[in-house]
Amino acid sequence: MAKEPRPSRRPPPVPLADKLAWTIEEFCAVHHLSPSTYYELRKVALNPQEMRIGSRVWITRESAAEWRRKRTEATKELEAASA
Repeated sequence: MAKEPRPSRRPPPVPLADKLAWTIEEFCAVHHLSPSTYYELRKVALNPQEMRIGSRVWITRESAAEWRRKRTEATKELEAASA
């Protein structure tokens, strides 16, 4: 008689797009950026606002939304200036 497997005590994983905050690697995956592009943006202060908890760096959904809004506005301004 085989033993029944014990149920996991861990909750099921949250889909990446549904998380409330992402690591830099997760943020890059969700936003289709390479990590090297993210770090280049960080060098020129064009990255989203980061939150540090211990040694981990997190980017909240709100910070990501604000970053997308700012990048969209900057793109519109560049397009208007070149027209």
